[in-house]
Amino acid sequence: GVDRDITKRKETEVEIINALAKEKQLGELKSRFITMKSHEFRTPLTTIYSSAELLEHYGTKWSEYKINNHLHRIQNMVQHMTRLLNDILLIGKVESGKIELKLTPIDLESFCTDLIYQIQLNDRNYHTIKFTYSLEKFENKLGSNHGRNNAASSFSSARPYMDEKLLRQILENLLSNALKYSPKGSTVEIKLTCSANQAIFKISDQGIGIPEEDQGLLFETFYRGTNVGTITGTGLGLAIVKKCLDIYQGQIDLESEVTVGTTFTVTLPIYYVLSN
Repeated sequence: GVDRDITKRKETEVEIINALAKEKQLGELKSRFITMKSHEFRTPLTTIYSSAELLEHYGTKWSEYKINNHLHRIQNMVQHMTRLLNDILLIGKVESGKIELKLTPIDLESFCTDLIYQIQLNDRNYHTIKFTYSLEKFENKLGSNHGRNNAASSFSSARPYMDEKLLRQILENLLSNALKYSPKGSTVEIKLTCSANQAIFKISDQGIGIPEEDQGLLFETFYRGTNVGTITGTGLGLAIVKKCLDIYQGQIDLESEVTVGTTFTVTLPIYYVLSN
């Protein structure tokens, strides 16, 4: 009999299979990107061109209101394209490791209130965003050098530290999606609960829901649910959320039922510095 060691050959075969699978995945990713890019850029560019052409030919005959209406359309489309490009650039920065966690002092309640206000300014479907904020007691959770009474008395002076840029990306994308996929005039809820070591955000909507077969793929770049229909989107929002959470070492959970609504629960580590 002849013994032959084929370990290296098998390892090479596995490497080739993995390389081919990765190449196929990249090919599919590029294909989805090209499809998304052509659609998402063509629509605003068509709107910009149409409004500019109408202003050129009829601007001198129109009322100031009608002129301003077309100017606003152009501005809105430019902002839309800018946001899309920023999302693509952010994905690239994250994947190349150019974004790091940077913790700074933050007033979480004010931060959330301001973010909600900004999002509602751009909401044209008259949604209501309901925000609730609660704090758990710090008792015996601030360190071994703090007794129960000392910890409780220091609670009001504890300053939370978080990465504001990453937090903004996470909440902004989740809230924007909640509004986008919810009926006109419906309510979206965001609940924030803070403890000594984590912040938990719950974003709930009364929207179209996410089919069970889509839920495991939602955080892939350019992936969109099979039931979105004609609702526009790029498939970048949840991918950005997941990548920001990976940097933050946070967690996201999903509960959803088609035609009933969706709840995303985001859990982030939070750090406190006690003021003297």
